[in-house]
Amino acid sequence: MDSFSWPFGLADGLLGAAFCGIVCALAQLPGRNAGLALVALAAVWLVLNAAGVVQMARLGAFCFWCVVAAALSIPIFALSIASAREEPARGGGGEQPG
Repeated sequence: MDSFSWPFGLADGLLGAAFCGIVCALAQLPGRNAGLALVALAAVWLVLNAAGVVQMARLGAFCFWCVVAAALSIPIFALSIASAREEPARGGGGEQPG
């Protein structure tokens, strides 16, 4: 494998999985700041995947899973924006309906 697939001495797939895990964890946090951070990280993820597709095009070889991840980064970014716009749910003081 080429050296560009091992940034920071770790496999790029492992770094991508860790980044997605951080995005998923951040999506669970309430609050406006968490929503803005989620949008920022999703935008970074989109740009990194786009750069990966450009690199694959230059090499003339495409990785199926990398292209799938790049395609899925678009709805992830859109959903992060929608999630950041949502108002947090307000509790009713623990009251049960009925």
